Amino acid sequence: MRISLALVCDERRRAVGDVVAALRHGGLHFEGYETDEWEPGCTRLILKGEADVPSLKQLSGDVLALEGVTEILDLRVPGGASLRTEEATLQEEPPGEDEDPWVTRVVRAYPKVVSLVQEFEESVRPDEREHATTRLGVEVGWRVVARHPRLLQVESVPAALEDIVVPQLRSLVECNVDGGQHLKVTRTAFTQRAVNVMYLPFVNEPHRCYFLTGLIMGMLKSAPRLPRIRVEETKCRDAGDSVCYFRITPHKRD
Repeated sequence: MRISLALVCDERRRAVGDVVAALRHGGLHFEGYETDEWEPGCTRLILKGEADVPSLKQLSGDVLALEGVTEILDLRVPGGASLRTEEATLQEEPPGEDEDPWVTRVVRAYPKVVSLVQEFEESVRPDEREHATTRLGVEVGWRVVARHPRLLQVESVPAALEDIVVPQLRSLVECNVDGGQHLKVTRTAFTQRAVNVMYLPFVNEPHRCYFLTGLIMGMLKSAPRLPRIRVEETKCRDAGDSVCYFRITPHKRD
């Protein structure tokens, strides 16, 4: 079918050429493409061509899985269906209060958000930092995956971690699923401790990954077929551990 596709690539990964090559290898036939600067460090890629796929949702999932692709701006059949109409049943925004300007800033900058999150943490009182930063992560996580093509299909936490969470975190941290109910982060800029720096209790102040905890929770919370879950960071590099380790468990009602 004839398609029109617009997406955002991360220039730091030299992704445009790789994405174009991967699309061609995957069966998308097009004569040429256009690029322009989307925001600092990112490029918008626009192309039209023929794609041998059964649905736009499947194609979008294949595109999002490509290394360096951060967002699909538009995917449609010229004069016909679009990804947005195929996803019409997906809730676009979570219920709640008016949009927090911090949430808007972080979502727009994602995945280049480390300095913004650190700025946010410094703007809140120390005794409010854990709650406020975790909440920010939840709101951002919800919005980052709001139009993910697998969001309506995943029915288990392991599937959601593998298909949604890990691919979306890949440009932010190095991580993998461990045992189906755990997420192990082996490298992240959110921790303050260098790799070979010894942790000294009572000297180093633990700095937990509150934003990542909320981000994972928000992504999982977005999938309507998943049960209510709880995300807990049980190990953290800044607390002296070798990795950051997140445990996902069913949320128990009080």
